Amino acid sequence: MASSAVPPIGARLRAERRRRDVSVRGLAREIGVSASLISQIETEKSSPSVSTLYAITTALGISIEDLFGDPPADEPAGAAADGVATDEASDDAAEAPDGAEVNGER
Repeated sequence: MASSAVPPIGARLRAERRRRDVSVRGLAREIGVSASLISQIETEKSSPSVSTLYAITTALGISIEDLFGDPPADEPAGAAADGVATDEASDDAAEAPDGAEVNGER
């Protein structure tokens, strides 16, 4: 029985590393691991230890919560995975009675 309790984080780490223009070797050197390990983590071939994951996120200036939270900003704000808007303004507009002001508009 395979467990998927830990979400895939490799792609998110790679995207954040690239966004910050940090090389695999540079990141590896900064946290004291091999470039091969960084590559294996990013391609999901290896899972990082808690201490390595903490070192990577610290070096990249992100929190572990960011890593496991909602997807990065490459998805439009307020869009769910199915493309349906989920922001509060849309919800308010749908629930406002006729003629009522919502967000300063009628």
